[in-house]
Amino acid sequence: MSYLFLVSIICILFLSGTVATYLGIENTVTFAYAPFVVYFLVHQGRFRWSQVTKLMVVVIGFAVFAYVFRLIGLGQDYFKNYLTFLVLPMLLAIDLENEGGRRLSLLRKTLLVFFIIECGIAIYEKWTGTYIFYDPTSVLTSHQLQYYSIEDWEFRSSGLFEHPLMNAMIVCVVMSFILISNMQMKYKLLLFALGYASLWCFNARGAIIVSSVLMVPYLLRSLYQSNIKKKAWFYAAFILFSVVFVQQLLTTSLGGRLLAGEGGLVDGSTQARIDVFTFYEYITSFQLWLGDLNLYLYVKEMLHTGGVENGIVTIILREGIVFTVIILLLLLRVQLKQTSFLDRYTKLFLFAVFYIIGVMNPNLASSLPWTFWILGFYGFVGAEKHSCLKNERE
Repeated sequence: MSYLFLVSIICILFLSGTVATYLGIENTVTFAYAPFVVYFLVHQGRFRWSQVTKLMVVVIGFAVFAYVFRLIGLGQDYFKNYLTFLVLPMLLAIDLENEGGRRLSLLRKTLLVFFIIECGIAIYEKWTGTYIFYDPTSVLTSHQLQYYSIEDWEFRSSGLFEHPLMNAMIVCVVMSFILISNMQMKYKLLLFALGYASLWCFNARGAIIVSSVLMVPYLLRSLYQSNIKKKAWFYAAFILFSVVFVQQLLTTSLGGRLLAGEGGLVDGSTQARIDVFTFYEYITSFQLWLGDLNLYLYVKEMLHTGGVENGIVTIILREGIVFTVIILLLLLRVQLKQTSFLDRYTKLFLFAVFYIIGVMNPNLASSLPWTFWILGFYGFVGAEKHSCLKNERE
């Protein structure tokens, strides 16, 4: 069973994005979850129904209700949407909530390998100016290619999940759980340095700012409060890395849009994040309250942007205000129940990173950030939670 569990996690991590498309696999999320579904069905008899598990079942129950309501009442087929966005991630969370420390440790090791590979690919792509699994120019016509050219500072690594912003959010989510875990400080520093460098390779300004403002202080606070020996050496290493990294930002194209862009922080991309709040002007009241699967592309065209650059607005376009409020409250309730044993400062840190980055782009409407919250939580914090629950039962 451990082998099937490992295969399930590997498929979810590596076949939910560009790699699957690169291999010619369609319906990437459902394909990636296929081994896990088999494992879940074999393993489901061993679950204990805790409060958080029951909440996850409520989310699945709401997904079923919403699907039937839309299909029968509105003539809308949301089967794939609710399956990938709510049902499969919640089944994953139910399983991991009931896993023992041994498999959660295996999950942690697999996540670490994934994190290193994801960040390594980003750095390699930026360093060489090439793409491994996805080339954004592949969607351009031959005529468009004749006029296509970008400056070095405009290059954005595509990593394992095609879009730089999706990659950046996933890196930040995993990195936030690494920082609050019980890992040794030296490994936290090394992994943070790797993840932080990859964010600049993805050229994701929002994620860079959030990680700089939230993660760096959290890391330094953790270092200050730790009981490790030779703490001064860690401070020296952090300062040395910072100096070298800043030098690279200022003398190479690594600074990207944040430092080399002509508009700085205020440019067309920033304006798109402001204009997105006028989305309601282009849809009907019925669509505003109940949503439609086709609204995203329509509103994107009306806004004249490359995307609807707000995760919550994107969910509203698809689900409508009514269903968006219910879904987000249910998912937030699950997250709060999961993290109930963490201190207030740590919870605030996790939620700030997740939701601030999530509302800066449409990716919060995708299943991937929620899936990586689940994987990151149980991989890096779940073992400690498992230990707490075991002590309570004893």
